[in-house]
Amino acid sequence: MSQNKQRDAAQTKDRILQAAGAKFSQKGYDSAGTREIADLAEANIALVTRYFGSKENLFREAVLPGMTMAPLMIGDMENIPARIAHYMTTKNLDGPMTLDPTQAILRSMGNETVAPMIREALGNKVVDELSDSIKGDDAKLRSILVIAFLFGLDAMMRVMHLSPEEKDEKQAMEKLIKETLEGLMLPEALQETQG
Repeated sequence: MSQNKQRDAAQTKDRILQAAGAKFSQKGYDSAGTREIADLAEANIALVTRYFGSKENLFREAVLPGMTMAPLMIGDMENIPARIAHYMTTKNLDGPMTLDPTQAILRSMGNETVAPMIREALGNKVVDELSDSIKGDDAKLRSILVIAFLFGLDAMMRVMHLSPEEKDEKQAMEKLIKETLEGLMLPEALQETQG
């Protein structure tokens, strides 16, 4: 295969992955069709099957790599709750849909084909990433609670349209999120300030 064809194939595969991430985030596994994914990617439907084999594999490759807390977990543990809180209050909830792993998971977890994949990725990747950073007793349980809080917060922000426009509102919301996360992620620091 010539270099141009290899480059075109790689670009087409990447466009399909981008389109799949967007559609799975927007509609979930059951409602996102491979034909509409191919159309969004401006690719032939046959290429979806050729590159990924199945819709299940497409979901695996398009969504699961994005299920990570790693970009938010850089630096001192004391600063991570603030970084996550800032991310949550500045997340674009109304813009054009791209891959949003939280939404893809929430909209797809009822499907018995992908639910085990989601559970495994959450348990083996996201929870483990977080619990490796959290110190103290019950790190894994506290990690699960952090993730549950963030999933619930994301869902409620979308349902209730809680994307504060005013700087004061945004700062107040960010502060509350940060304090909640500190209580879960840094319980020793919280106990010191209260005791």
